Amino acid sequence: MLTALAARDADELESLALSEIEFQTAVWPDLPSSRPERGVPFDYAWGDLHQKSRNALRRLMARHGGERFQLVAVRFAGETTPYRTYQVHRETVLDLRDEEGNDLALALFGSILERGGEFKIFSYVVD
Repeated sequence: MLTALAARDADELESLALSEIEFQTAVWPDLPSSRPERGVPFDYAWGDLHQKSRNALRRLMARHGGERFQLVAVRFAGETTPYRTYQVHRETVLDLRDEEGNDLALALFGSILERGGEFKIFSYVVD
């Protein structure tokens, strides 16, 4: 993620977040909003999430694109919510070191989805 951010590679950053297929097959079935009695269509839920994430990614690129950081640690300031086939770690904070050696704690994206030992950015919207 940090390499793509330094390279201003929006396509690579986008690929690190959940895709529509991943959201539809892995995430959506376990979300309370997917229940028929809630009346939330998949297309609406995905469209809203994806649009907000893309807007947040544009802001991230404008603010930090081209900056080089070294990752020191990843931590979560929020709760971890378990679902049937995955868990969501909220309020991701990256402990970073910039090129001048300054230590920073930045929230560059929101939640992380963990599934089968693999991690994906849930959304670039900061929780």
